[in-house]
Amino acid sequence: MKYNVKITETLERTVEVEANSKHKAEELVQQEYNKQKHILDAGDFTTVNFECEPRMIKVLIIEVGKEPRVAKISEGLKPMQEVVGGRIEAYELFKDQAAIICNEEGKLKGLPPNRVIRDENKAIKDVIVGTFFICGAPMESDQFVSLSDKQLEKFKEQFKYPERIKNTANGIIAMPFKAKDDKGMER
Repeated sequence: MKYNVKITETLERTVEVEANSKHKAEELVQQEYNKQKHILDAGDFTTVNFECEPRMIKVLIIEVGKEPRVAKISEGLKPMQEVVGGRIEAYELFKDQAAIICNEEGKLKGLPPNRVIRDENKAIKDVIVGTFFICGAPMESDQFVSLSDKQLEKFKEQFKYPERIKNTANGIIAMPFKAKDDKGMER
């Protein structure tokens, strides 16, 4: 696995100048610095910091009543929880090496129905509630990863239309509909 590690070195030098005020002194030194009168070098070194930058993964976010959208989120628990609005639960799509990440307590909290999950015979298996996202979940890894372009296209098409989901005496029904934009127009 590759990580981006940011190295930050700090150089400092104190310069003595004559001026009428603190502000004028800072302004004078800044002008001298801009004219390269004060060039800091290794002798001015004070500290170094190493910080692993968060890795970004490309996911497909699916909000209630909206078409899916591609986004990049930071890898890690907190950014994933922010997307779904709470503790996360992974619904594995093993055949596709992907996972639906949703709010673990969404049904208990009464979040609105979003999309249905169907089996290979198109029968409804489950209802996903609230905002969720889909990411890569390779079987040989214990980490979530970016979706491939092929996966993105497949899931964008699969979850393209929002659904009106109802529980009836004959079971759950889901009716796709076209999403509306910010002006109330169908897309």
